[in-house]
Amino acid sequence: MLIASLAAACDKAPHELVLVLPTEPVDASIAEDISILLDGGASVRIRLTASPLAEEAALDAVESGEADLALVSNNLPFRSEIATVMPLALAAFSSRP
Repeated sequence: MLIASLAAACDKAPHELVLVLPTEPVDASIAEDISILLDGGASVRIRLTASPLAEEAALDAVESGEADLALVSNNLPFRSEIATVMPLALAAFSSRP
């Protein structure tokens, strides 16, 4: 669905979303892959935060509006201000084995 939305809006100026750079190396790699994936002509661009944040701090940044997206563990407590949770598989965003 996200890809369909991006393809339909290719002729519009890109929107920028801020993704919290995770502190864990594997998660940081996924965040970088997402940013690169959407870097070439998509209607949405992903900008990583300058400083990495751990999971609770990442959710705080999303809640406060400092960031739009965060990759965090699904075992963190529910927050009513966080509207969407999407499970990701490493293979979906990485060409690495």
